[in-house]
Amino acid sequence: MEQINICYLINELYLDLTLKSIGYIKARFKSKKHKLQFYIVGLDEFETPDDVTYIKSPYGDMPILWQRVHIPELIGQDKLIFIDSDTIAFTCISKLWD
Repeated sequence: MEQINICYLINELYLDLTLKSIGYIKARFKSKKHKLQFYIVGLDEFETPDDVTYIKSPYGDMPILWQRVHIPELIGQDKLIFIDSDTIAFTCISKLWD
């Protein structure tokens, strides 16, 4: 089963919005050949649900939006979907992955 890596880059203010976005993706996920893996990269200390991997960025001196270039390195994946916190999925994300 292929893993779809989905990553958000946020600060703590956007955690609730990000979790809602993740909920939309999960609700519309229909693929039988993929599984979802969610990552949140941020600068703050905060808790995420068990099915979301939180990675605290070591690049605290860099503005959060500029840190996108480090996401593959931080999550250890060579393929991922980067999504903004205010993105709503209306169809299965596997279509974008494929």
